[in-house]
Amino acid sequence: MKKTILLFTAIFLLMSPCVFANTIDNIDNTVNLDITKNIDSDEKKTEENIDSDEKKTEENLDSDLKKTEKKADSDEKKVEDEAPEKIMMLELEKKLGKYGSNRKDLYNYYKLAMICGEYDKADHALSRLCNLEKKNSSLLSDRIALLRIMKKYDEAEALGKQLEFMDSSYVPGLINYALVCSDIGKYDEAMRLLNVADLLQPDDIKIKLNKARVESACGNTKKAKKLLNDLLIESPKYAKAINNEGVLKYNSGEKEGGEISFNEAEEVSKNSDFSAEVNKAIAMLNRGLYDKAYRKLYSAEEKNANSFLLKKTMAIALMYLGRYSEAYDKAIEATKLPNGKTVEILNILGASKYMSEEYDEAEEWFVQALLLDPDNAESNNNLALCFKKKALFTKAELFLNEAIKKEPHNANFYYNLATVYEGHGRNKDAIDSYKKYLELSPDTKDRKAVKFRIENLEKRDKPNPKI
Repeated sequence: MKKTILLFTAIFLLMSPCVFANTIDNIDNTVNLDITKNIDSDEKKTEENIDSDEKKTEENLDSDLKKTEKKADSDEKKVEDEAPEKIMMLELEKKLGKYGSNRKDLYNYYKLAMICGEYDKADHALSRLCNLEKKNSSLLSDRIALLRIMKKYDEAEALGKQLEFMDSSYVPGLINYALVCSDIGKYDEAMRLLNVADLLQPDDIKIKLNKARVESACGNTKKAKKLLNDLLIESPKYAKAINNEGVLKYNSGEKEGGEISFNEAEEVSKNSDFSAEVNKAIAMLNRGLYDKAYRKLYSAEEKNANSFLLKKTMAIALMYLGRYSEAYDKAIEATKLPNGKTVEILNILGASKYMSEEYDEAEEWFVQALLLDPDNAESNNNLALCFKKKALFTKAELFLNEAIKKEPHNANFYYNLATVYEGHGRNKDAIDSYKKYLELSPDTKDRKAVKFRIENLEKRDKPNPKI
């Protein structure tokens, strides 16, 4: 039924196939050696108590030494389990302190923090470096890219303007600034920057690839396809371009062509392009091949276990397979990645609990999603469904109306509102909402069933004839 299926199918529709995925080791363990000794000493004790105190001291010392040895063994194990990058990062952190200004140490710390997924710490180190070397275009460009990963678009855009003013011929900086502009919907500005970069470095295929991405993002599919075709004529074995071509084909309805491109991208890539595998799995999900899609994702996980896109897609595949507790666990894993607590993931967490009939927990996750983005229509809809399950029809109506305000042409929201009215005994309102649902989705497969419900409600709503 739509009222339940919508919970995770709509989430999937929100997920756009992503071409590149970052490899991040998200390790957040600390080593804490805390050795204490509890030895009593009291110079004022009488001679009679000295022997007794010494005995107690020895007993306490033995006990504390045992605890210390146990703690040390545990800490040694932690050190052994810790990633070497994290250990090096912690050592540099101690060396630098709050105000360290050694350029080499700061740069190494920034790189290690990036590897460990500690983006806030990486940005702190990078901003200190930028202050030390105010005219270093490379550092400024790196910080723009990092702020983009952190989704701090205002800061990234401001630095992009600063970099272009300072050095308008630094191509990596122009590209990073262009990608920020694309992310925030300033497509004309993004294309202007990429065109400048293309003039400066006409043989750089990454620039052309990013131009195709921007054209695709702003809806110019034909231009994007032409750019990719031109790029593939120059570099026929460029896996990422082939993969992007597959995404464009798939999104424009050429599903078989899209999958052919994904397969080709896998074949030409020496290590089997990770993003191509994920996109192929997404194509399988859309075709209803849930089990095959999950197996494909499970295989891809060996190559990039810390990809947010991968974990999110795996959670959705598990939802389709009805493995709700596993979907919940996979979504929880996604939240632990840098910037992983997104509205989409929170909705998946709520959906998995909803489908397991744990409505109170589902409600908590949907509330979190709304707190993160109050304008998210799906979150409003999902929370309404939880209230409906708990027979809180007035609350359910309130949140469904909010969802409809955000997306007035979403037919499923009207269907859900109709069921709420029906549960509340408001037959006339239910009829109107069902009719609106049919109006917005004229080709729906359940048209006959909905018409039948409308007829039954109309019969119920008619006054009894007088005898």
